[in-house]
This record gives sequence, structure tokens and C-alpha cells, in this order.
Amino acid sequence: MAVTLPPTPVALLLREVDRRLNLTERLAACFTDHRQPDLVEHTVPQLVAQRLYGLALGYEDRNDHDQLRADPLLAVLIGKAEPKGTDRRRAQDQGKAGAGKSTLNRLELTPEKADAKARYKKIVYRQQPLDELLTDLFLEAHTEPPARIVLDPDATDDPVHGNTICRWPWRRGRRSSRSFFRYPDVEPLRYRNQQFGTVALVRT
Repeated sequence: MAVTLPPTPVALLLREVDRRLNLTERLAACFTDHRQPDLVEHTVPQLVAQRLYGLALGYEDRNDHDQLRADPLLAVLIGKAEPKGTDRRRAQDQGKAGAGKSTLNRLELTPEKADAKARYKKIVYRQQPLDELLTDLFLEAHTEPPARIVLDPDATDDPVHGNTICRWPWRRGRRSSRSFFRYPDVEPLRYRNQQFGTVALVRT
């Protein structure tokens, strides 16, 4: 079954929302690109946009992009100069303007300490700017500054069994369970936002 994007108005509306928030550009700025510029065919903003648009339009599996990459509409959405991919360097990539699953995999799974010497994975995310961006986006959705932001990471109980990696014991009521994440008890954090000033981040 061929993988194609939804009707044009839906996809274009998504792009306009992105432009209004400047989301993909701001998210792309949270990455450091160690690739050689003269060899790059897909910029970090284009890769981020392709992955986000795919997720928003119902294609959460990276494998879907091996077909979506040939969709001219997707190429237009992410800002490709040649939507039909006729300017690609390799013969096997002709007609496919977007990135494939392997390139997107490297975007998402590059180790934090990777550098220009890494063989394949050279696009590194930076945790602090990414955390700050998520907080800023939340605050920008408010016309009045919230006195504090309450983080509730324990809202969902995800039981695991056996010696599953990353498990952590915890209790909810009288039931003992095991969760994938551990959130230490910490004092409220103070985050300074350009629009609202200092906001307290607290955990339940």
C-alpha cells in the first residue's frame, strides 16, 4: 500500500501553523550539525520538519519515510527547492527529494557526545536548549504569566515485568509497580522566560 500525505489543504494548514510558531526552525536550533556542509543534501531544519510533519499527519514510523520522501507535497512543506528530487546527487535518490529512514534515524539516535569525527551520526541534540524551548512554547500559549508550572511525570503508570532495562520501583497507593523512569525529588527550579520573567517549575 502506497504511503501518501493527506489532502493538500490539511498539510498546508499544518505548515502555516508551524510558520506562525516558528517551531521547526527553533527546534532545529537545538541541534549541532557536525557534517561537512558541502556534502549535506538535507539541512537540519528540513530533517526536523520532515519528521515532525510525518508525525503530525499520522506517520510515526520512520520506515514510512522511504515512500514519503518521494512525495512532492512533503518536499514543498519542508522547503526543498526541487520538489521532485531531480537535483539529487546519486542516481538511486533521483525522484526522492526528502530524506529516507536511515538519515532520520541518525538525526534521532546520534549520541550526545558525538562530534565531527563520528562516522555516520553527526547531528547532536543539546538538552538544555531543547528543555528551554519546550518551556517557552508552553508559556507563549498564555497571555498571563503562570505563577508556577507543575510537572506531573507520574500521571501514567506503565507496569513492566522481570528485569526490563531502565525499570525503577515505585508505589502508588497500596500497589507496588515498576516504572521506566525515575524522577528524583528536587527543589523547585527557577526558569527565566524572555516574555514573563522568572517562573517556578515544580514537580508533583
